[in-house]
Amino acid sequence: MTISLNTASLSILSREEIQKTFSHSDDKIVSVFLKTVTGLIIGSAAGAIFTALVAGGGGTIAAGAAIGGIFGWHLGLKQEIKNKRLQTVHLLLSQIEDPTLRASIQKIENVAARAFFNCPTEYYSLHHQIAEVTDEIQTKASSISQAWKRYLCALQGQPVRYSDGTNVVIDCSEHVKRCEGRQTPLTCSQVDATHPDYWKDLQQIEALEIECFGAENAHSASRLAQLFSSPQNSCLVVRDSSQSIVGFLHYRQEQRSDGETSLHITRVGRKADAAKQGIGESLFKMLYSQDLTQFSRVFLEVRQNNFAAQALYKKFGFQPDEIISNYYCYPTENAIVMNLDWDSYQLAAIA
Repeated sequence: MTISLNTASLSILSREEIQKTFSHSDDKIVSVFLKTVTGLIIGSAAGAIFTALVAGGGGTIAAGAAIGGIFGWHLGLKQEIKNKRLQTVHLLLSQIEDPTLRASIQKIENVAARAFFNCPTEYYSLHHQIAEVTDEIQTKASSISQAWKRYLCALQGQPVRYSDGTNVVIDCSEHVKRCEGRQTPLTCSQVDATHPDYWKDLQQIEALEIECFGAENAHSASRLAQLFSSPQNSCLVVRDSSQSIVGFLHYRQEQRSDGETSLHITRVGRKADAAKQGIGESLFKMLYSQDLTQFSRVFLEVRQNNFAAQALYKKFGFQPDEIISNYYCYPTENAIVMNLDWDSYQLAAIA
């Protein structure tokens, strides 16, 4: 069987025609255009092979060319987005003399460029590093601050993937606000099943859980509705000025074998780019507005290597009690069980 591909039938636009259609620079046009042509050729070849083998040669390469063109165009735009980010980070680094700060920024770029994370904790670590650099950048010259802001804007919207297949998009909007010295006003409340936006709230919590824990470990909105229908389960949330949920705390009352009741804090999470905004503190302060002394025990689990979370919990009176081996999956990790120390609780509640 002979398969022939006639590339002469492909209509090649002139450089001038492309310039009339797009307002990009010459280099960008050429880059995107070349990848589009490459995609057209590859797609045409694939279409020809498919029609020859499957359709008995009676088909056309038009469908393959169209798909290849779209694919090639996507590759071109994707490469240009990457080039823009690289240009902004190189310009930024050229203005910074501090070797430690330069290394931190380069580390962020290396991780972001990979666009793949073995687990959500790595993605959250990236945002924590961005928040720390943003705080340090604010002490530098305004030109450096502006260069950092441009880099954050170049990062905005970049898709990343977790190893379980979960897709998320890098959102740097809160980091940009932080860079500009603007602080998002936050409010804390309990999820209300009678509120007209109750289902919308559950969908937002589901989306946050996917970002925090991965799709396989997140509760669906339907599952959350089922959980919160029980009076033993409750959820506190933190909202920004647009009423979007940026943090949550799940807890439930558990009956012990001795007849006493414990309060188990089962999940705490926040939006990745909302690092260092006091969301965790807001959640625990609201939890502490209740009388927790009615419970014989208040406890939670935390990853053994999540030192930032452990510091927060200790601030609110929790103390390590025991270690549970391989408690967490994705990635597999030990859990530290932390109990609320009542003397520390009284001090934290007063503060």
